[in-house]
Formats: sequence, structure tokens, C-alpha cells
Amino acid sequence: MDADVITIETSRSQMELLDVFQEFDYPNAIGPGVYDIHSPNIPSEQEMVELLKLAAQRIDKTLLWVNPDCGLKTRRWEEVEP
Repeated sequence: MDADVITIETSRSQMELLDVFQEFDYPNAIGPGVYDIHSPNIPSEQEMVELLKLAAQRIDKTLLWVNPDCGLKTRRWEEVEP
């Protein structure tokens, strides 16, 4: 695949989907999602950090990009205001 960075939904799988990239020695950057946009749950900073730690166990840290899952979508104010 000719892409500098591939993004993938991984927050609900606890980063297990990244295992396939290890098997094929994927050479480019990967942006695993850390925020499930389909859930009303707002993840804490710590929850996202834990997901990134799991990702770093599976892919080289220099190839790791941080992304929400599947882009972003419109939220109600009560979902985004602390």
C-alpha cells in the first residue's frame, strides 16, 4: 500500500488489530484510534495513554500516530464539556 500513514479503528479492540501489522512487517506509520467516536463515553487522558502503551508494544514508537477512531463526528455540548 502506498501511504505514509494508515489509520485504523483500534480503541474497541484494545489495539489487538495492530498484531497483523507485526506479522507483515508493515514499514510505514500507523495511526491507531484511541477515542471511540461511536460511544457516548468520553475517555480520560489516562485511558488514551493506556491504549497508546498497548499500541507501542505492537508497533515501533517512531511510526505511531495518535488518532480518534474513524475521524470525528458532531457531539452534543454535554458530551464535550467537562
